[in-house]
Amino acid sequence: MSIKIKNTKAYMKNYAKRLLKLLKIELDRERQDRSKITYTGAAKKSLKNMVTKEKLNALNIDIVGNKYLMDIEKGRKKTVQVHDIARWLVKKPIAYANQSPELPAVKKIAETIASRIKIKGVKKLPFIQQAIKQDMKNLKVIAPIVQDIELNINELLIKAGFNMNDKTVKFV
Repeated sequence: MSIKIKNTKAYMKNYAKRLLKLLKIELDRERQDRSKITYTGAAKKSLKNMVTKEKLNALNIDIVGNKYLMDIEKGRKKTVQVHDIARWLVKKPIAYANQSPELPAVKKIAETIASRIKIKGVKKLPFIQQAIKQDMKNLKVIAPIVQDIELNINELLIKAGFNMNDKTVKFV
């Protein structure tokens, strides 16, 4: 027995879009220490909704993005490339903005940052978890489920063995 979940799927797709918007806002939000998670916009651009499974009675939606977003979310020690840090530095709104990542001064700062990340790691900042937790109160999935059940009730009862004698069930 399978129930068609057209309304529930539409609701969950829209919810995933709203959650994606919230995550992008979180990435741009200025923190108490005046820092932001993203300055270059690459993290924000990488976030996407992907429907990984869609059948008559099933739907899987994944929100995917750059791998380092999970490093920020969970925190971890890792080795980073000095060149990547140098490219990141020149995109930030600091004294070296719009300079070449090959400048000796930029490379020196990038080396210092890379060695510090290697030793201390990336500080945990659970922005994904916070956005989801904050938005869970807006998740009202019961109404679309009820709509789907109302649309499928006769088929469900017949498949369960009830003789409907050409009558239909109506909700009041």
